[in-house]
Amino acid sequence: MVAAAPSDLWKDLVQLASSVDSVGLRKLGKQIDYTPHTDLVKDLGLTGDDAFHFMENFASRFHVAPGDYRPSDYFGAEGLWLLSPFKKSKRTRPITLGMLLLAAKAGVWDAQRLQQAHEQKQYG
Repeated sequence: MVAAAPSDLWKDLVQLASSVDSVGLRKLGKQIDYTPHTDLVKDLGLTGDDAFHFMENFASRFHVAPGDYRPSDYFGAEGLWLLSPFKKSKRTRPITLGMLLLAAKAGVWDAQRLQQAHEQKQYG
């Protein structure tokens, strides 16, 4: 069985993801392997304003309507909080390149469908 060549859509998505310069310190100097399971927060270090701008660029570039997308469902606040040990952080949902690929194919953000695809690890 011959593996399918990556689609142009996937290549464009990886190009956008590789432009992220906010990778956390723990990932500094490490090569990122961009897969559908690459998490925008855990692997790319996106939070706050960086995440907002990234998702704005994503939606514009791939013509994705917001649907039921809410940034606070996926991304935490930016920066270090002085009282962070005392502040309860809101648990966020995972957000992966595979989820972005599905949203780009559909042309709209459908949180339930994308969450289900993530849980089943089926981004095709």
